[in-house]
Amino acid sequence: MFFTWTVSISCFLYQRRGGYVFKCINEQVTEYKQCPLTPMTSLFSRFPNELLALVIILCDWRSLGHLYKLDDRLDTVIRAHLFQRVQRRLAIFVPVSLQFSFWQCLDVNRGCIFGGVARITIAGDHSAYDSAYPRQLDLMFSSHSPIAIERMGRLLRKAGYLAGEVVSTGRYYRGEVVRAMKFMHATSQMLSICVLQSSSPSLLRPILKSPHTSMHNILTASNSYSFYPRLLDRHISVASSSRFVGVPSFLYNFGLTTYGLNQLLDINVANDLHTEICGLTYRQTFNLPGVEVVEWGHPNQWPGVEEGLEWQNDGFGEENHMWRIGTECFCSSCDYQLLPLSVQDI
Repeated sequence: MFFTWTVSISCFLYQRRGGYVFKCINEQVTEYKQCPLTPMTSLFSRFPNELLALVIILCDWRSLGHLYKLDDRLDTVIRAHLFQRVQRRLAIFVPVSLQFSFWQCLDVNRGCIFGGVARITIAGDHSAYDSAYPRQLDLMFSSHSPIAIERMGRLLRKAGYLAGEVVSTGRYYRGEVVRAMKFMHATSQMLSICVLQSSSPSLLRPILKSPHTSMHNILTASNSYSFYPRLLDRHISVASSSRFVGVPSFLYNFGLTTYGLNQLLDINVANDLHTEICGLTYRQTFNLPGVEVVEWGHPNQWPGVEEGLEWQNDGFGEENHMWRIGTECFCSSCDYQLLPLSVQDI
């Protein structure tokens, strides 16, 4: 009874907000059943639709905002109830080790709802790779949004994270960061979170300037949802020849409509990827008009890898992301002054 009541109220809230979550659930589940199954995709494709809806709600605190105003305790009651239900369902499909990864991913999703730009570092070893374990999450906020930074800090402390001030911020994003808070969970050291305060009015600029490898970017726009390239699913279709880069054909976006293509790139042809690849769009989400996310990568982008060597797949370091905003492209060789002033301006 409580389960049905929660779904009906949440559906009402999403209809009032004009959301697309419930509208897309049937199509999304059908789509992922056709994909190669890893533990995480198998988990989602076997969920009943209504349970999947509740998992999405669990990630999105904003969808229950009206209920919070009615009763401060109601959100706690709903969370405890949903957690128990999802936990029991998880036990049917996935081992305990993957259950922890699943909840960590949900924590990451909840952490990005305040708007800002985030970057995730994924553990490089293949055991973590197969289980989709985030290792570090950098959340960057503008110095003009102190309230968002404080809210994020309170959220993490409430979730059991211990905070520590980072004294030297110079190593973060080439001096773009004026303040950094490091959060580690009190009982688990698997995921560390850095809340960063940027001196730049553009949050995309310092994120895209950072020359990190083994990084996967997350773009959060309009202060309402998160865009996750392959956070929950780590399957990468890599061709047998080292001359090709495999581009995954799917991702899970918690109900957002996402389009994917199976496009293989010949590295010998696309040697200068920051120009050759700009015309290829592997994913586009309709929620970001004019913004396309492009996956790219080539051997020459790694420090210490000489030109002409065989393609080396180290798990995640072979790929990066860049955005096409309007007709412009942005990567390590582009003029970042062309970026918009803030994520909300996109």
